[in-house]
Amino acid sequence: MRIRYFNSPSGRNDFHAGCLSIHGLPNGINVQIAHIHAVEPGGARYDANMTDEARRSFPNLILLCKPCHDLVDKAAVEQYPPEVLERWKTEREAVGMAGLRALGGITEDRLQELITEAVAVQFGHDDADRRARLERDTAVALQDELFKFGRAFGQARHADEMTYNETGKWGSSLLPPGLSDELLRATIAVQQLRVRLTDKELRDEVARYVGTCTRAMIQNPKTADDATRRRNSRALAATATDLHGYINERLGQIIQGQ
Repeated sequence: MRIRYFNSPSGRNDFHAGCLSIHGLPNGINVQIAHIHAVEPGGARYDANMTDEARRSFPNLILLCKPCHDLVDKAAVEQYPPEVLERWKTEREAVGMAGLRALGGITEDRLQELITEAVAVQFGHDDADRRARLERDTAVALQDELFKFGRAFGQARHADEMTYNETGKWGSSLLPPGLSDELLRATIAVQQLRVRLTDKELRDEVARYVGTCTRAMIQNPKTADDATRRRNSRALAATATDLHGYINERLGQIIQGQ
């Protein structure tokens, strides 16, 4: 059974065509199982000539929101005779009649189970959709922040190359005004977005990329001479470029839903 058999074109679940209720659970699921003829004596529209089996069978069941259920069973029973509810049921089930014919012998308890199962499946699909949208949104934002980080990294390395060409010293000058702050901001933004990715391998590659860039910019001058540290920085920068290309390709696949 599909829950769509009970959903109206307006998105309501109520069989009452005049229902204006907007209350209910998320995704518009707002139904209670009501009876055209009450199950117990003294109930609304109780018919003593019906069998217990008939009272609990699908032809005697109708789906209503809680306000309408209270209205027809308690507040205004006289205004809603069996004929009115039967007309509602016929009109609302006409759209899904092919699927509903198979429910002729269903019981009230089984109908409740089916509705619960259908809602659970729907919520599960919606949760999966939300997770996929979040992953795509994260990928888009991360691509943007990685570009900003890579641009700042490139500017920092360019400043080091210029200083080395002028002085023969590697990494001895201060970064240009504002560039240090830009690098810090981009690094924080990348790390915040990285942890939101569900793909662990991709998370690890982003961390490796940031770490490689950081090592390319910061090297201990006591470990090697300036020329060696420059060569090491260039090698690390090349590795970072390859990592960025791979990461960007994977993020693109996520954005495209692959």
